[in-house]
Amino acid sequence: MVGAGPAGLQAALTAAQRGHSVTLFERGEDIGGLLHPASRPPFKDSLMELVRYFRHELDALGVNIRCGVTVTGQLLQAQAFDMTLLATGSRPVIPRFAAELPNMTTAEHILLEAIKPGHRVLIIGGGMIGCELADFLGERGHAVTILEMRPEVAQDMEWRARHTLMPRLERYGVTLLTGMEVMETANTGRIRIRDAYGVEEWLEPFDTTAISVGYRPEKMLARELEHMRLPYKAIGDCVAPGKILDAMHQGLAAAYAL
Repeated sequence: MVGAGPAGLQAALTAAQRGHSVTLFERGEDIGGLLHPASRPPFKDSLMELVRYFRHELDALGVNIRCGVTVTGQLLQAQAFDMTLLATGSRPVIPRFAAELPNMTTAEHILLEAIKPGHRVLIIGGGMIGCELADFLGERGHAVTILEMRPEVAQDMEWRARHTLMPRLERYGVTLLTGMEVMETANTGRIRIRDAYGVEEWLEPFDTTAISVGYRPEKMLARELEHMRLPYKAIGDCVAPGKILDAMHQGLAAAYAL
């Protein structure tokens, strides 16, 4: 098993419960994957209970968990596993226009407190992750602006969660610039945007710009195993980024199919 996010954890647990000898590799220093940043916004800390549950159950079943390991095809070939389930996850999409922006980072880095954002924060991308980041920052007193191409923010959220989130964003004074497209950026931090009617304007530089426009599947190891003709099955976000429960369901199904 490669990758200890939701898909990999569920697959490892189910496979071990069904009597398989399981080794679980994780590139990071702890299991959980994106459950860690996902648990940081307000009212999301219960997600860490899922991590603790998996850690307890995997330890009880004797699963060999190896964190801090970057897996290669050669490593898997040398171990001579009968099957490899790939749950290598995904990585944030960084648009080309963001390359010149100073003080640019990702939602994930801010949520994990890998960087300390400035007071004025622009979030490019107003989906669930971007809006939860705005909630996280607003609670901490930051002045937040969300820039979103669609006419509304948080359209990918479950409706009840969105219903409770939107009043909080309003209470924190989060500015919503919806229906806006980024046309140009400058290395000074200025951003030229255009609305649905073709009207353009320049935004003055922000202290921090957080990119939250989605995730891209991590397929490098899958391509390597394909080339080496080693048996594997990809599951979770490395197939297509999605919801936590969807990833866990794929892990469960893959383990049952072993």
